[in-house]
Amino acid sequence: MDLSIIIPCFNEELRIDKSVDRLVTFFTLQDFTSELVLVNDGSTDETERKLQLIAEKLTTNAKVRAKVLSYSPNRGKGYALRRGFECCDRVLVLLTDADLSCDPSEYLKLQKHILDSDLVLGSRKHPDSKVTARQPWYRVLMGKTYSALSRLLLGVPVSDFTCGFKLMRREAFAPVFQRMYVDRWAYDSELIALAFQQGLRVKEVGVEWRTDARTKVKLTRDAFESFFDLLTIAWRVRSADD
Repeated sequence: MDLSIIIPCFNEELRIDKSVDRLVTFFTLQDFTSELVLVNDGSTDETERKLQLIAEKLTTNAKVRAKVLSYSPNRGKGYALRRGFECCDRVLVLLTDADLSCDPSEYLKLQKHILDSDLVLGSRKHPDSKVTARQPWYRVLMGKTYSALSRLLLGVPVSDFTCGFKLMRREAFAPVFQRMYVDRWAYDSELIALAFQQGLRVKEVGVEWRTDARTKVKLTRDAFESFFDLLTIAWRVRSADD
């Protein structure tokens, strides 16, 4: 099934060329066509220019094309993904990070399960997962705490909320994205909570993950903001159920 790949980009001038090359190399070899939806989330460096050059270069590629969406100022990853989803027109949608902590070949693990699922979550906590370069201990602790809070507050049986590698059916998730409002890091929890609320089929699959040290997450500010967003998501989901 044809695929849209959403890649949110904020100040990615130093690594976006290499990441796109890896994506194009892999997906050109597949037996379906793909589109890269490159979302420039208010970058202040040369990201937008590089994305435009990438799209122009791919006009001659019969298997992988690219769309560029750009706006200013920076709004956050959740907002970028919502805007990117609006531009998708393929049967399946893959969400992936610009650093490609999950190699493009890991897509095949998710694809195996999409026929009987609406959302397949890449997971670093699954028994079949493999983490080849770990985060510092304090970021690991923060991630475990966030996932535990998400399970507690949202009541959904997911082990890894924040892995940035997710495959979904576009038609099934169009209503979900219309209801999403979180602009920044808690978007994962909102997406998953709304999927369960609407009775969609969700499955976790172990993936191989290699952490990129150049993370954009700021520990204190983003942790506080994400916790506040979690409380709001839980309230909104429960209010909709009542």
